[in-house]
Amino acid sequence: MKVFGINEFAARFPNALFGMIYCLTLYYIGKKHFSPSFGLLWAILFYGTLLPHMYFKSGIIDPVFNYFIFLSIYWMIRVMENSNTPVMFSILSGIFSAASVLTKGPVGFLLLALCFVVYVVLSKGKKWPKFRDISLFLAGFFTLISIWIIAEFWQNSTQNLIKFIEYQIDLFNNPVAGHGQPFYYHFLVVFIGCFRISVFALPAFGNKYTKEIPISFGFWMKILFWVVMILFSLSTTKIIHYSSMAYLPLSFFGCFYWLLSYFCICFTGVWK
Repeated sequence: MKVFGINEFAARFPNALFGMIYCLTLYYIGKKHFSPSFGLLWAILFYGTLLPHMYFKSGIIDPVFNYFIFLSIYWMIRVMENSNTPVMFSILSGIFSAASVLTKGPVGFLLLALCFVVYVVLSKGKKWPKFRDISLFLAGFFTLISIWIIAEFWQNSTQNLIKFIEYQIDLFNNPVAGHGQPFYYHFLVVFIGCFRISVFALPAFGNKYTKEIPISFGFWMKILFWVVMILFSLSTTKIIHYSSMAYLPLSFFGCFYWLLSYFCICFTGVWK
């Protein structure tokens, strides 16, 4: 807004920009780990679905917030699934997690942490990051967070920091935004708002096609989806965009099973 002024264009511009960044990111991930056709279709299905498309035309902060969370989880997956990954992967996971926290609040780190805990539990503790990777993640995370805290403390002491923390706690525990809805609210919103990929993705929640996914990336996406849906269903404040993080894993499964069922395309990418 300092560049364009306080107006509608300035409010919507970041999300429009990130809409393009999302498409490029999904294409890159799909191409690298599956195939170019998968990456292209994933980007098209995600951006062409009603709710994601609407959000990239909005002025809310969640598209940017979700992007940083998704990348923090993506780099964590790269670390967890390969013991010989470059040290930069752990640092990137920490930096993007910190960026999500600075964008909207500690829920950014909470989603990453919950996905990690669920993954470790479901894998019965067989998959665990090295001490080096944990240290590098924390270094990247706290370095970026510390820069902001020092600047904020220098200008306003602890006043705004305390108010920020209190608001985040109140937001989760109480319907401060005036949007109390039934438990199934987000499931209904995602199913209808993400039609038709929500229908394509339905087989992902059974066991019939699970074995067809060639890498554990699908396992992580399933964890991410359920963590988001359950966490925000438990929250007393229910706003439509709270479950928007679920659009990414849902579009992944919608793309995969659509290709698998209708075109029988073989994925030649290798997870590495």
